[in-house]
Parts: sequence; structure tokens; C-alpha cells
Amino acid sequence: MDYLTKYSGLIDSKKIFDLREERKKWLDWKGNIRYKKGLELVSDIRAGNSDYSGDEVIIGKADELSCEQKNRLTEAIKIFSPWRKGPFNLFGTQIDSEWRSDLKMKRIFDFIEESEGENVFSGAKIADIGCNNGYYMYRLLSKNPELVIGLDPTMHVHYQYRFLNSLKPEEKIFGELLGIEHISYYREFFDVIFCMGILYHKPDPVGMLRDLYSALTPGGRLIIETQGIPGEEPVALFPEKRYAKAPGSYFIPTLKCLTNWIKRAKFSNIQTFYTHKMTFDEQRKTEWMQFQSLSDFLSKEDTNKTIEGYPAPMRFYLSVRKNK
Repeated sequence: MDYLTKYSGLIDSKKIFDLREERKKWLDWKGNIRYKKGLELVSDIRAGNSDYSGDEVIIGKADELSCEQKNRLTEAIKIFSPWRKGPFNLFGTQIDSEWRSDLKMKRIFDFIEESEGENVFSGAKIADIGCNNGYYMYRLLSKNPELVIGLDPTMHVHYQYRFLNSLKPEEKIFGELLGIEHISYYREFFDVIFCMGILYHKPDPVGMLRDLYSALTPGGRLIIETQGIPGEEPVALFPEKRYAKAPGSYFIPTLKCLTNWIKRAKFSNIQTFYTHKMTFDEQRKTEWMQFQSLSDFLSKEDTNKTIEGYPAPMRFYLSVRKNK
């Protein structure tokens, strides 16, 4: 059942449905012709097996496909490259993505297990803001949530999600072509929200945090994973043009600055459970992502600086709560 029907009394179903119908036109853009071909190549392929509990999102086993189907699947995987989030294992074909997203999930799951001693995701309504191809949503399925809704208006990764979900349709996950600006349609709906790798891409980070606060149920949890810079002062870097070659980076905060933003957004119970400097083990080029990656974004002379001369990126992980 479409969640818009099931939860029509709790969310603004009409606005979501209307926007969903409007954005279906995006799927027919000329630049998406190759992605449609990728979906057609695997239209007859359905997995009988899946496993989302480990580092790899596993869909299907190698012996489920004929040689001809295997060749078509490989061709489709190449069409949907580059793969930036993962890893995946599709019918025995391993997709080593640019980001080791499994490391992020391990840090989060370990923190929850150690601090809560229970599965807080079980039966929860969860949002994944900037869900990309759905890797995190699939991993969350292993925790038995009520549903997981991913918001991401980027066509390439949306088609990756459609490709994956065509191989093994899952009724508890929904990838929407929506952005953070549409989170108001889900007021006080989510028990848990994941905001991973998004905050520094927004010109109003405090406003975004306040929007996320409004979308949580009383006592709900926000998991934040974001880029930052080292330092003890409550300041944020605002690059002139690009940060680590990325033109869409605005405020890159110190941990103290990020914590102050969170407090201004009225969150409480702020727990920083992991910080680290980015390494080439976690973000790198692979067979399935052959474009520029972290090694191209840092100074060749000093990896403590970006290619523009700014402090090199760190990553901060926090769990915060909405007041009851």
C-alpha cells in the first residue's frame, strides 16, 4: 500500500501526491534515456534472495541468473555508474562504491546499541534526507522499521534507486523526488530522521535544522553526519567559490559551531558520538566510480588542506532529540 493512503490523516498527502505526479515528468527528460534503457535491460530479473544486515546490501544470488541475464545486469550496472554510495552485491556482482557507506552505518548502529541497549529503529517511521540511491534505507530494513521514506530530487541517484528496487521490490521503503524544502508536508510524522552529508550544502543550516525539528514526533531523534573543519572556536568556513572542488558547499562548521546551530534549532540531548578526518580508505575512486574523488580534492603538498588551501574536511556524527 502506498504510504500516502495509509497515513493520509498524518501528513499532507495531497501536496505530496501532486508534487510526485508533477515530477514524474522529470523521468522523461532527454538525459534520462540511458537510465530507462538500464531499467529495460533488467525488466525480467527479480531476486529471490536478499540480505540487508551486513556491510553489503545483497540483492539476489549468482545462481539465480542465466549467463545472458548476468550479462544484461552487468551492462545495466555500468549504465547507472558512477556509484557513490554503497557497497552493493547484485546477484554476485560486487559494486565497490566511492564512499564506504557501510562504515557510517556501523558507527551509527554501534552507537545506538551501546547507548540505548535496544533497537530504536524497530517499528519507527524514518526519513532519510538526501537518500541518494537508497543504501541507508536498505540497511535500515534490517532493523524492522515501520517504513523508511527517502527524499532526494537528483535524477541519477533516483534512477539507481528505481533500478535496485526493481530487482527486489520492498514495500517498506519509498524514494521520493523531493527535497528538504518539502519536509513540512510531514509535520511531526517521523520518529527518526537521518541527515547525512547534506547540512553543508544548504545556505541556511539553522533554518534546515528547524524544519527537521518540526518533522519529528515529540521526543524524536535526528542523526546528523556532516562535513566540518577542525578548531575549538564556534565558527564556520564560508568558501569564496568552492570547498574541496565542490561548488555547492556553504557553511562548513567546527564541531562547536555545529552544536550551537543545533541548540538554536531547539534540539536537546546532544550527543557527539564520532568524529574523524576524512581518509582515502573511506572515499576513493573505484571500478564503479572513476571520476575525481578525495585524493583530487586535497592539496598534493599538504593533505591537511583542500586544493583551495582551506582546512581539510572532517566528519562529525551527532544524535540529538526533539523535546517531548
